[in-house]
Amino acid sequence: MKDFGLKIFLVLVVLIFVSCGADTKRPKDDADNNGNDDVELSDDDSGNTENDNTTINDDDNSGAVCGNNVIEFGEPCDGNVVDCVEIDSSKYTGGKARCKKDCTGFDDITCDMADDYCGDDNVVYPEVCDGGFVSCVSINSSLYSGGDAQCKDDCAGYDVSDCEITQAECGDGKVEGSEVCEKDDLEDCVDIDSSTFEGGKARCEKDCSGWDTITCEEKTGGTYSEGFENGSSGWDLTGDFEIGTPNYNINTVEIASAKSGSNVLGTKLDASYTLSIVSTAFMANKVDIPATGKYVLRFWAYVYTDFDEDGTTGAKSFFDGLIVLYRFGDETPTELPVIAENSDLHGLFKGYEGTSYLDLTGLRGTSLNNEYSLFSVDLSTLAGTSVYLGFKFYSDTMQGGDGSFPGIYIDDIEIVEE
Repeated sequence: MKDFGLKIFLVLVVLIFVSCGADTKRPKDDADNNGNDDVELSDDDSGNTENDNTTINDDDNSGAVCGNNVIEFGEPCDGNVVDCVEIDSSKYTGGKARCKKDCTGFDDITCDMADDYCGDDNVVYPEVCDGGFVSCVSINSSLYSGGDAQCKDDCAGYDVSDCEITQAECGDGKVEGSEVCEKDDLEDCVDIDSSTFEGGKARCEKDCSGWDTITCEEKTGGTYSEGFENGSSGWDLTGDFEIGTPNYNINTVEIASAKSGSNVLGTKLDASYTLSIVSTAFMANKVDIPATGKYVLRFWAYVYTDFDEDGTTGAKSFFDGLIVLYRFGDETPTELPVIAENSDLHGLFKGYEGTSYLDLTGLRGTSLNNEYSLFSVDLSTLAGTSVYLGFKFYSDTMQGGDGSFPGIYIDDIEIVEE
């Protein structure tokens, strides 16, 4: 009887053990169920930017599952293969990359790397920096008192958002931080804005934020003046042209001031101009040219453009430059001849547009640091008309030397009777 009871007990134990084992068996996850293997690169991938079996699901309500060959919300990839240049054309020149096994991005080990690119820790023109930090004081010692600035992601300059602006004390005799001047300072009105004033002196405002121009003598007889102190309003800009305060200081080349006031129209304000680009700046509104009298367009410009120099003769050939244009409406603009106070800053240059070079005459050359020169344009042929006036800057596909070329900065434009 005891043997029979023992047998019944053993049978029950076995049944319980089998039942528990079935309940604890690990279920297959989605990756196991669909049977996907790692994506392999093969000759069949040529010409395809994605694995043929990969789809895209932008539904952010569904949970992303890595390994199902479906690019779901939050996944940059899932099992697919792309051309490396599609990932970053500035960093890669060729090759293909497959998605990482965790779907967090592409494995670039199979990509052909460019010789120089933003992110290689090597500063090569047109980069201003490439990773790392610099002291904010080294960027602008009069504006910043501390902090560090990190190189921007595009290597075009430094992010100064964490810089400590100098806490200036108006009246201490030192122009610091955001101060424009100090108490009791006097300035010739013409130096403040030569396009608006022809004489007088101005006193510094009580809070050191600018000049009180109530004592300045305004010009008379002019039909138009522009010192860019109101920003980009009134102008249509394309390409590299910007309006603001210049702050270029790269490899001993410096342009950090306007002719008068604070702002200029420039081909980038803190970096070298872009390669292979045509930039334009046109008045947004027409200006009336009087029918009687001889009127001229005058402007001041800082010029620093690329050139080639013959090692034997020393002769220079210029490849980037600026011309002055006008148009009545939407037609193709017409060039106007320019007269330069400094002949070294005006002459022939090769303007690159599309796929070919044009033989042009305009502003090109090398100004001294922070030095502006006067240029003028005879408007006699436009007497009695209403026109848009503007500037066009050409840049070709390469730059020589150390790549420190600010381009052209323009200030104090005026139309006056000569």
